[in-house]
Amino acid sequence: MKVLLVSSIFPPDIGGPATFIPKFAEYLCRIGCAVTVVTLSDSKSGEFFEAGYKVIYIKRSRIRSIRMLNTLLILIKALRRNDLLLCNGLFLETALAIKFSPIRSVAKVVGDLAWERYKNRGGQLSIEEFNRRNLGTFSRLVFSWSLSQFEAIYTPGDALSKIVNSWKLKSKVSVIENGVECSSNLPKKGVSQYDVVTVTRLVPWKNVDLLIRACKIAECRLVVVGDGPELENLRNLAYALEVDCSFMGQVSQEVVRNVLRDSEIFILVSNYEGQSFALTEAMMVGKPILVSEIPGNLAVIQNNVTGLTTQIEVREIASKILSLVADEGLKMRLGANARSRAQEKYCQDRQFQKVFTLIRENS
Repeated sequence: MKVLLVSSIFPPDIGGPATFIPKFAEYLCRIGCAVTVVTLSDSKSGEFFEAGYKVIYIKRSRIRSIRMLNTLLILIKALRRNDLLLCNGLFLETALAIKFSPIRSVAKVVGDLAWERYKNRGGQLSIEEFNRRNLGTFSRLVFSWSLSQFEAIYTPGDALSKIVNSWKLKSKVSVIENGVECSSNLPKKGVSQYDVVTVTRLVPWKNVDLLIRACKIAECRLVVVGDGPELENLRNLAYALEVDCSFMGQVSQEVVRNVLRDSEIFILVSNYEGQSFALTEAMMVGKPILVSEIPGNLAVIQNNVTGLTTQIEVREIASKILSLVADEGLKMRLGANARSRAQEKYCQDRQFQKVFTLIRENS
């Protein structure tokens, strides 16, 4: 069986699709599928083979109209050579390409592109309020039309599924949670180099600036793993506040695990998450966790059972950090519960099997 995977980002980029697509491609290869990935890249061009699957890189830096046309032509050609399609980005180009091919298809939606554009322009509304007010009309129309061309859609969480359903698409929407590599052995803990770690894209709604301010109050060592347009602003903030903060940029998944292992507490205080891979990874390695009280996090973390939750407010975040730092028994209990929950619900191959079943049923 030949499977085409489409994504707007791919390693060394950081983000949900860049985490999911390579691992899902490897899984498909293991079960005997021939896999092709089409993605954008800043550093590569042409076609390459990696870990048993084929990757077609499209230069991201091209003029957008030319890039979109090039992507469309590549996708039309690729669709004719494959049996199944899963799209996790480049939705408009893929939706247009579907018009030239009889292939039926599935889209994985991890966020609201219209809301993300609004937030990047400095908007303050939550994703829920943004959708209630029906803002971002043009972007919403384009995004909704694109998604309606797919036979089925799935999201990694119930909260996002409800938002996508509110767009009144033609496609059926289901939920399949993200998974991470499931190991029976707990990674050996190294010497704690950091008190707090966060792994995330550096965009406004991830609130890394608030975390830096909270770590100033709590006098904690912080490491930030990830890259994005806010990097320079965050570096300047940490320098101005004299916070012990290291920025690691984009790193491999192996390095992420090592940093998680060598940190005391994992924190994610975003305004929005579909379902964070980094959060699930932190659970799997048994980290005590602190997350913001938003639907995507609360679907994963139960307060005072598998982690602690917090309002998105600097002093409360700092207070929760201090309560964890001061209580070794609490950290151990939350970490053990988080790992047990992750092994029970978020093992990677189990989730991949659900995705593959959905693609086969709708292709």
